[in-house]
Amino acid sequence: MVDMIEIIEAGAQSLSAAVDGLSSAARIELADGLSSEAVNLKRTEDCRFSPNGKVIAVAGFLTDTILLFEISQQHVAGNLVVRIEGKLTLTHPRLSRPHGIDFIDETTIAVANRDGRLIILKLPQVPFDGRTVPAKMLMRRKRIWMKHKLKTPGSVAVTRKGRFTYELLTCLNYRNTVASPRFLRLGDLHLPFGGRIALQRGMEIPDGVSICPETARVAISNHNENAIRLYSHYDDLRPNAHPVGRLLGMAYPHGLRFFDKGRRLMAADAGAPLIHYWRDDTAKWDGDRTPTASFRIMDKETFAAGRYNDQEGGPKGIDIHPSGAFLVVTSEHQGFAAFDVPKLLQRLETDKTEPAASDDLPETPAAAAAT
Repeated sequence: MVDMIEIIEAGAQSLSAAVDGLSSAARIELADGLSSEAVNLKRTEDCRFSPNGKVIAVAGFLTDTILLFEISQQHVAGNLVVRIEGKLTLTHPRLSRPHGIDFIDETTIAVANRDGRLIILKLPQVPFDGRTVPAKMLMRRKRIWMKHKLKTPGSVAVTRKGRFTYELLTCLNYRNTVASPRFLRLGDLHLPFGGRIALQRGMEIPDGVSICPETARVAISNHNENAIRLYSHYDDLRPNAHPVGRLLGMAYPHGLRFFDKGRRLMAADAGAPLIHYWRDDTAKWDGDRTPTASFRIMDKETFAAGRYNDQEGGPKGIDIHPSGAFLVVTSEHQGFAAFDVPKLLQRLETDKTEPAASDDLPETPAAAAAT
């Protein structure tokens, strides 16, 4: 295990050497009929692109809704423009502090409700015209087996999709457990089909999950450890499994995503105005490591507005468009924000000797404890 002094030094370095990410922000355009209020997200948690990348879903935590945005993208004079073509707000009585979300297919989503259960919703086939519409619930899953209840589900990731079955790797935030309930699907009929407890050892509020589709590597944001835990393969997860590696040097990791065939990973830091970036060309992710780079994607005033405590203020949700061209981050006070991924990575060369100003950046928890 890495020495505590190394953790402290790594955390301080990622904050003080943050690369300017705001210069890589996309311009957000709204279609006719949409006002700026449409992207006033209030408190959000996870976000997720649909498989075809035409829709992004955002968990409306305090409003007990799912926000759906129809989007398009283009480059104008070399600058990325993300256009919000339409919006829907989904409601259902079983939405209770929705925290995690993932697409099972283009019209079906899994939602993890922090104050409720894991539910499967059918998206209404209506125009994205700004209306609020009820969603149809196809399934509500309360437990894996009789003695294993799915309580306080947070982030969720769809995996092991077959013709008739799929699994949902689910962080049970306040149970310090990651579960993997399995489902049988026959059209719109979704039935419980077993499952297992996937992880327990070392879990301290698991708060985000990503599974690499190419390598089946698993990454879990471990909130109170201030780290991301990495596991070699989804099939190897066991309650007592040890991680093959850890990503350190951040405040409170939240949403995260593998990309580039599992060789890269981005994570939102809820306790800092940053997203962190790691690269491992082997895609094995062995050992402990600090960020390859950290990008400042929020200005001082926006971060301060959400700084209710040392665990808040920064971005919560993050997802990378299927094309790899841009990512979206969501937070209460910044709202809907998008960033050009190639430009962000290019900043590593242009800014590596010119870090962004850091006098207002928070200390990591480990660094604060050492002072």
